[in-house]
Amino acid sequence: MRLTELISCPACGAPDASVADAAGIHICQHCGVRYRVDQVADRPPQPVVLAARRSALVAAIIACLVISGAVASVFFLTIDSADTAPVSRAAPMRPTPATPVTPATPVTPAVSPPPTSQAAPPKPGPLSADLVVSGERHLSANVFLVLAEVRNTSAEVIGQPQLMLVLRDADDREVGQLRGFGVLHIVEPGQTTPATILVKDPPAYDHYTVEVVVTRPVFVPEQASGLRIETLPAVEDAVQHSFSVGGKVFNDGQLPARSVKVIAIGRDQAGTMVGVDTAYVPGQVLGDGGSGRFQFSYLRYDQRPTRWEFIVTGSVAK
Repeated sequence: MRLTELISCPACGAPDASVADAAGIHICQHCGVRYRVDQVADRPPQPVVLAARRSALVAAIIACLVISGAVASVFFLTIDSADTAPVSRAAPMRPTPATPVTPATPVTPAVSPPPTSQAAPPKPGPLSADLVVSGERHLSANVFLVLAEVRNTSAEVIGQPQLMLVLRDADDREVGQLRGFGVLHIVEPGQTTPATILVKDPPAYDHYTVEVVVTRPVFVPEQASGLRIETLPAVEDAVQHSFSVGGKVFNDGQLPARSVKVIAIGRDQAGTMVGVDTAYVPGQVLGDGGSGRFQFSYLRYDQRPTRWEFIVTGSVAK
């Protein structure tokens, strides 16, 4: 009897819609296995694989490798065949046991330790200076110098002090202002520098006041050390009412000095400054162990100085 029911292949298990031939043999449409269906009353059809002589024909099929999981499954399929028509039996798939994966050790993110607390650099303190107005030195009828001295009372170096002279009328109202500077460009803590303000053809005024402004220097050149001064006695010209004084500067330091400047300060019997002048040692550089001369001529002051003071400065030549 020809069977037309939908049955399952006994080899691969797939639903097979093949029709039996005259001998009652089905050929699976999926795997090609030949089988016969035994029909028993009150029971569904029972497919039976036909027996056949076995021959050794083996094929190995390697499936796929899982790259990231390191798990591989290999399937083997054994095929039997007869002399006339192939009849095969598929071995059940045997997955290769998965290789256990060792969990990765968790990585603790690197955390920088909190910065060690450090003391903040001290903030610069306020700058301060004392101002003493000494008097005047007249150069002509309408030209004179206001003389002053500025002492650095700060704890740090200050730059060249600036002086502001304010002209006022009898009612103390401002009628003009003029500016002057300290003689020293760098003033160390506790050091005093002379200062002058030039007044030329001023407007009518009754009196004046002087203010001082101190600032931090933008650049502090390295000061030459070991500069020593020797002076000759001052020579007074009674006719010209002037003085001349000269001397020599020695570099006892270990570094050459440049821009060597000598400041001459004349003082009266009470120690008040009555005049100030500057002179430079000729030449660009005063070498280690070298010396150079200076000369002041025709120094005229409103009051006759009774003594002299000298300041020598210079920066390191590089």
